[in-house]
Amino acid sequence: DETAAGILYACKLVGIKVPDEVSICGFTDGAIAQNTDPKLTTVEQHGEEVGKSAFSILANKLEGEEKRSNKIVRTNLIIRGTTK
Repeated sequence: DETAAGILYACKLVGIKVPDEVSICGFTDGAIAQNTDPKLTTVEQHGEEVGKSAFSILANKLEGEEKRSNKIVRTNLIIRGTTK
């Protein structure tokens, strides 16, 4: 989101219209995404759930569980003002 917000700012400086001439999408859905003008379209990645899953996998490994573990955490596309 920080990079996308910077791109949005740069577009404004040079007169590129967002989202009419270019669309911008970030990744995280943090506070920055909700406080830009226009608000940033972003991918919500559910960081807390990712962290909990990673800890659970690590704890199982430390307890001697040998099987490989994978966890898919679904993301959400949050459409806001920087895309059409």
